[in-house]
Amino acid sequence: MSPTRVRIERHASLPSTSDLAIARAEAGAGPWCAVLAETQTAGRGRHGRRWMSPPGNLYFSVVLDPEALPAPGGFGLLSGLAVADAVAPLLPGTIALHLKWPNDLVADGRKLGGVLVEVGTRRDGTRWAVAGIGVNLVAHPDDADRPATSLAALGVVPPAPDDLAAAILDRLINWSTRAGADGFDIIVVEWQRRALPRGAPISVRLTAGPITGRFAGLDADGALLLAEESGQTRRIVTGEVFARG
Repeated sequence: MSPTRVRIERHASLPSTSDLAIARAEAGAGPWCAVLAETQTAGRGRHGRRWMSPPGNLYFSVVLDPEALPAPGGFGLLSGLAVADAVAPLLPGTIALHLKWPNDLVADGRKLGGVLVEVGTRRDGTRWAVAGIGVNLVAHPDDADRPATSLAALGVVPPAPDDLAAAILDRLINWSTRAGADGFDIIVVEWQRRALPRGAPISVRLTAGPITGRFAGLDADGALLLAEESGQTRRIVTGEVFARG
């Protein structure tokens, strides 16, 4: 299936593209129902953070195929792959692009985009999953704690949000098809190819406080593996990762 056969529902402004996509999913919409907005008034990121939504950036949510993966946690990795694959051809080779666990797209060490996956169950017992996707095309927030960038700030002429949305949707479909055929292992392997190199120093902010170590890849289920200074490898299923110099 290609994006030309999938209708993207477009709006000038919405509180949140994910809220509308979730409503569509709960009402019975199947995979690849997609919602795009030029601006959002109540966009959100992880941990309830507000996602700043000025005009010109990409704000896009998609109902995923819940049968593509056995566990909901893998949808963030799959969606991140799709976004990275769509954005990478836009960048010159001098700009380093990588995925940062669990859901960020990073260019030259700064956040360029992110994915927030939400899952639920309809009244009839069937599952749904929605990926909310944001990419900074023309503007980015100014946050010293979480440095960000945009394609424009990187010297790249940004595509129209509609065009990037179609490219991401195409790759979402392709990666879901591959996951359904080859299993979740292929998603873990390909995600790691686009991640920081193993051994890169990172810190992870947990509820109990930050811990430091080195990136040791992903576990088979997509959990982060952190090599601690003690020599032990710690498995992390939720947290916020920061690169260390």
